[in-house]
Order: sequence, then C-alpha cells, then structure tokens
Amino acid sequence: MGKYFITGNAATGKSSIITNLKKRGFTAYDIEDELPDVYGFLDLETNEILDALPEITDHGAAAFTRYTSVIKEAELKKVLETDETVFLSANCNIQEKYYPLFDKTFGLIASTETLKKRLAGRNSNNIGHNKEDRAYLLSINNIVEAQLKGMKAIVVDTEQPLDAVVEKILSYVNES
Repeated sequence: MGKYFITGNAATGKSSIITNLKKRGFTAYDIEDELPDVYGFLDLETNEILDALPEITDHGAAAFTRYTSVIKEAELKKVLETDETVFLSANCNIQEKYYPLFDKTFGLIASTETLKKRLAGRNSNNIGHNKEDRAYLLSINNIVEAQLKGMKAIVVDTEQPLDAVVEKILSYVNES
C-alpha cells in the first residue's frame, strides 16, 4: 500500500485534508498535531531538538527563525512500517530529505489573499493568530510555492472546495 506526504504553507488545508481522508476511511495523520513522537522543534541557538515549543514571546519572523520544526526520522519510519495506505501531513524544515520514503508528495498552494482570509479566521490551531505571524507567513507564500515546485511535489491548488482537493489527491493515489 502507498505512503503519501502532504505539505504546504500554513492555512493551505493540510489538516482539513487529513480530516477528510479519515472520514473516507484512510489512515491519515497530521504529524504536527497527532504524532508528537515524530514532530519536534530545533532550537537554532542551542542546536537542541525539543519535543514542544517553549512559550514564544517573539512573533513574526523572529518566532519562525529561532525555532524550526523538524521530523524525527526514526519515529517517522516506524509510522510508515505498515501494510496500510498512509497519508501524513506536515510542514517543516528539510522535509524534502524524507520525500524518498513516500510514494508521492503533494504540495498544497493557495493565493496569498486566500491564506490571509484563512489565517484570520482559523480556530484549529494558533499559527498565524497575531498580525506579525500572519504577515510573515504571507510574505513567504510565493517562496514556499516555488520550493514545492522545485522539489517535484505534485502541486495541488487548494482554492477549490475541499472535496475537490481530496479527489484530486486521490486521483494520483489511484494511478499508483
């Protein structure tokens, strides 16, 4: 069975897609929220990997440049040791290192205007809840999109309804 990775900037729909896939009967995890053993944070000042972020007092670029999210490779491999089809979502530093562990990687994109609306109205997590964080995430949107295209991810535009986005992803899964 296949292993699939879903990534993209904040508010592109990763968590919503994972929830939709679960409702359809797939094994699917939002690594950041559901697999704490797999996800961590690298403190770039101390080079220490932390299981959770300390309380952040800086916002905007400062908050996103002191600590960077990472996937713990050994733990990721344990999750993938199954005969089931598995979908995992996350957005973290050096994630392309793990793309070879997956059959396909999907890169979610959305316009900066759409992300602005989604970040302002989100209640599922706290990323982008203040104006400095939102401004930083919006400022890197085009960079993230270019990186996804450069890493050969299958780019999926999430401007369309959620069910259409999930169907698009599943169309690639079904051709495997």
